[in-house]
Amino acid sequence: MIKKQKLKRILINTNRVFGGRLVNKGDFDFEIDMASKQKKPFKKISHITRAMVSSHSFSDGNKRTAVAAISSELRDAGFNADKKKLVKAIIKMSKDGEGNLTKIEKRLRRCTKK
Repeated sequence: MIKKQKLKRILINTNRVFGGRLVNKGDFDFEIDMASKQKKPFKKISHITRAMVSSHSFSDGNKRTAVAAISSELRDAGFNADKKKLVKAIIKMSKDGEGNLTKIEKRLRRCTKK
């Protein structure tokens, strides 16, 4: 399990590559705290996704950061992400402002295979 501070650094540094900066620290900290406590990979990435697509934690690059983070977390857990499906799901969730963790998890599961 990745420690909370390391996960925060990874996400912030990944987002910097996309030209963003942290602007919604409270929601970001809450979601990353919750993500770091999860043992199941889809629960963890659901919190990370919500931080990006619903809370818009960064000034720019939220969706790109979400795709990069989700792909990495899934790969580490032994899953393969269908990148096209994942990108479409992230765009849709962001457009809808999806904040329901159960719905986020279901959408993410549809984008993967073991």
